[in-house]
Amino acid sequence: TQGLDSSPENAMFKHALARLLASAPDDRVRDGRRAMSLVEELLAQQQSLALGETAAMALAEMGLYDQAAAVQRDVMTAARDAGLTDAVGRMAGNLALYEAGRPCRTPFTEAELR
Repeated sequence: TQGLDSSPENAMFKHALARLLASAPDDRVRDGRRAMSLVEELLAQQQSLALGETAAMALAEMGLYDQAAAVQRDVMTAARDAGLTDAVGRMAGNLALYEAGRPCRTPFTEAELR
């Protein structure tokens, strides 16, 4: 949160923090409600596939798996419509988790970390 404290309006920091709060492997870090609050602030400013994915992660962390799956499906449809077939395949993994009543525990993919 140090980056967010020094740049509270930086959308990149806010989004990264939301991802970690929603899906960090360490349960001491996760806070689905705070993650959702950050995502809602960001979504009020702009819409993106990544923010939609993070919203689904936060919903799943809060135990709202049906809503998480619905949001993930919408994000996948938008990605498919944009021709992002690789992203759709990756997103399907999280959808399967939500449909099984399980949260995501991988905040970032290898590609997102590069």
